[in-house]
Amino acid sequence: MAEAEYTPETVELDKSQKKSRSARNYAIAFCLIAFILVMFFGTMAKMASVIAQNGG
Repeated sequence: MAEAEYTPETVELDKSQKKSRSARNYAIAFCLIAFILVMFFGTMAKMASVIAQNGG
């Protein structure tokens, strides 16, 4: 069986593709940060209610 040769190929993005990729990256980052904040504040609220019930 013959080995395949590795040939690196590069693709240059045009201006609109770069702008689209940047916008998509910002949207993903925003959603990730929002998810982390929702989980954090939800956890803090749940912990606060448990502490309040147990006389913390």
